[in-house]
Parts: sequence; structure tokens; C-alpha cells
Amino acid sequence: MVLEDLGGILVSPKEAFRIIFAERRSVLSAFGILFLFSLSAGLGFASLVGRFIGDIASLIPNVPFVGSITTLVIASLGVGLAILDVIVWVVYSGFSAAIAKLMDGRGDFSRELIVIGYSLGVSKITVILACFIGLFLPCLLYTSPSPRD
Repeated sequence: MVLEDLGGILVSPKEAFRIIFAERRSVLSAFGILFLFSLSAGLGFASLVGRFIGDIASLIPNVPFVGSITTLVIASLGVGLAILDVIVWVVYSGFSAAIAKLMDGRGDFSRELIVIGYSLGVSKITVILACFIGLFLPCLLYTSPSPRD
């Protein structure tokens, strides 16, 4: 069901959200989507930071414990960014529900959590792809010839 939701949101977002509302999906499924994509994006970004730390450390001779420090930085930063996304999700949903109530709307907090959770989670796909490309493609700076050659 979750994979169907993800595919639907990517291919036809308007129809997918209509189905999510009609079937009354749970807040837990929105949390799962958000946390999964946030953790993936956070770990991807943290891997880029770890790669940068490793590149800098390779320039300095005899730096001890770079591998273990890099692993600790990747894990801490990745999980920390995912937790931060969850906190932002709850606060953002609360503000959205409060504004809807002030404007004489329903302001249903659980529905706001579901819609914003799915949309924030799926929006992380671009970050994940960018990190994947940054990690696995060689830097063009080192592979292209310089103008002086």
C-alpha cells in the first residue's frame, strides 16, 4: 500500500492525495514515509560530508582515527537530520491546522499531518538523487583538462 502511494504521488499527485484522503490513511503511514525518506536524504548528505572530511584528512599526513570519526559523523548527522525533519513536520502541520481554524476551516490536525508528511517525504527524492550523483560520479574538476594544457 505504501509503495502504491509513493508511485501515485510521483506519477499523479492530485489523484494520489484524493485516494489517500478517501481511504483515511493513518498518521503512522505518513510518519513512515517521511522518516524513511528523511533518513535516506540525511544519510546521503552525511555521506557527502564524510567524503569531504576524508578528502581533507588525506591532505594532512598522519591523521589518526579519521575513519571512525567519519563514520560517527555520518551516522549522527543522518539520524539528526531525520529527527529534525520529523520535528519540523509536526510544527508545520500544527501551524497549518491553526491557520485553517482561524480562517473558519476545519483545521484537522491529523489530516494536516498526513498530507504534509507524505508531501515532505516525497520531496526528499531530489535530495537523495543529488547525493547519489555526488557520491558516485567522479568530480569533473579532476578529470577535465585545464586550459593551460
